[in-house]
Amino acid sequence: MNDYRRRVKRYQSRVNYHVKEFFKRMNEGDVIQAAEKAWGAISAFVNIYAITFHNTEVKRDYRKREVLEEFLNEIKNFDLEVEELIAKEYRGHTGTLARSLWNLHSFFYGGTSIKDEDVKRYLQHLYKLLPILQEYSNIIAEYYLMG
Repeated sequence: MNDYRRRVKRYQSRVNYHVKEFFKRMNEGDVIQAAEKAWGAISAFVNIYAITFHNTEVKRDYRKREVLEEFLNEIKNFDLEVEELIAKEYRGHTGTLARSLWNLHSFFYGGTSIKDEDVKRYLQHLYKLLPILQEYSNIIAEYYLMG
C-alpha cells in the first residue's frame, strides 16, 4: 500500500472523529473547541480531496481554504443542499463560505476579530455542511482506495 493510500485512510478517520467531536462540543456549548473540531474535519477532508484529485497534500491553511473553495465550486451545481447553503447564506459565493470557515480556525487561536454572532452563525451552517463533507470524504476515500 502506498503512502498516500495510508494517508487517505488516516484523513478519513480524522474527518469522522472531528465531525463527531464538533457535535459533542456544540452540545456542550463549547464554541471555541467546536470551531477547531470543525476546521480539523475540513482540513482532513481537503487532504482527501487533494490527494485524490491533485496527487498532493495541502499543508498551509490558506491553501486548504482555496482547495475547499475549489471543491465547493465543483459540487455546488450538483448538490442541492450545498447550493442552497451557499446561495442563501453566502449570496452564491463559495469563497465567502470558505473564508468564513477558515476564520473559525483563526478564532480558535484568537487570531481573528469576527463577532460572536458571526461565529455562532458559521457554526450553525456547519450543522448542515459537516455531515455533507463527511459523506463526500467517505465516497472519495472509497473511490481512491479502490483504485
